[in-house]
Amino acid sequence: MICNAPGRDHGWVHLSISHDRPAPPPWTLRFGYPSDEHPTQCLAGVIGFGLPDGVSVMEWKAELYAALLIPAETHPEEIARLIVALMRQLQQVGPNVEVSLEYE
Repeated sequence: MICNAPGRDHGWVHLSISHDRPAPPPWTLRFGYPSDEHPTQCLAGVIGFGLPDGVSVMEWKAELYAALLIPAETHPEEIARLIVALMRQLQQVGPNVEVSLEYE
């Protein structure tokens, strides 16, 4: 899944399966990251809730991007809620962000 917000340098999100990891493969969530703080310090305060259980920071570059590993068993609604919060609160792309995830 790829979301882009035209006119916002940091307004993008890319969700994919991490096929290079052991089964069941986790999700990789990469997104524009406008902060210079480490994501674990910044995200919970900015998005207004804690990250889903088992989520870890894979890599990040200040004021450029961040990548999170999300366990395969994370419910799609939790991932969608996280993506919406990132785009609305962190990337400030506007209030009209809707994400619906469904997978088998």
